[in-house]
Amino acid sequence: MSSVMFSDWVWSYSRLTLYEQCPYAFALKYIYGEPNEQTNFYAGFGSYMHRIHELFYTGVLKQEDLVQYYIEHFDEVGPHKGRSKYFVEGLNYFEGGIKVVPSSIVGVEKRINFKVGDYDFTGIIDLLYENEDGTLTICDHKSHPLQPRSNRKKPTASDRELDSYLKQLYLYSHGVRQLGLGDVGVLQFNCFRIAKTLDNIRLEEKEEEAVEWAVKTIHDVENASTFYPSEDWFYCHNLCDHRQVCEYK
Repeated sequence: MSSVMFSDWVWSYSRLTLYEQCPYAFALKYIYGEPNEQTNFYAGFGSYMHRIHELFYTGVLKQEDLVQYYIEHFDEVGPHKGRSKYFVEGLNYFEGGIKVVPSSIVGVEKRINFKVGDYDFTGIIDLLYENEDGTLTICDHKSHPLQPRSNRKKPTASDRELDSYLKQLYLYSHGVRQLGLGDVGVLQFNCFRIAKTLDNIRLEEKEEEAVEWAVKTIHDVENASTFYPSEDWFYCHNLCDHRQVCEYK
């Protein structure tokens, strides 16, 4: 396919990771405009938790309101065989109170539009706040229970997973600094299902690697002649938005 068809695209981390996960799903969603999308419980639960955080950080809800709101509106998430487990994890989290309560918030669900190489890029930062030293923290509310870095000589599977998720925050850091919003010092994951936060000091070289990854992946999309389906059974049967219409499922 010619790269001309992508010339007016605005790229995002989610587009790039979808292409890595399943090129065919990427093509269905972004190239062919397949409308028969189906949501999944995991995405619904994550969106629900994000909404409650947004209501808290914008002052609509207070700490003492969180549990009642969470219980009253949980039915919006939808049915799933693991629903009760997720419900209890979210309830325990809010009963313990949100731990990330910064004194100086710069943005909540803040959209940023910036450049990655020569490409237009966009992203939404869950929470951007100022630290005591004047630097900024980019906080991402995460359903997935990420683990702290092991610091072993040979990276573990959890370390590689953490680095994969960090690419998104490094791209956002690149955008924040490019837009002149400030210097980012910390990239933080608020893993609400396990009620833990993971703070990662921003490293210049890692940010450069994330930018290089994004540009390379965009080039891969532009130069792709065939969009192959994923071989990940769980993704295909549980997470893919097009799992009900995909002929490869």
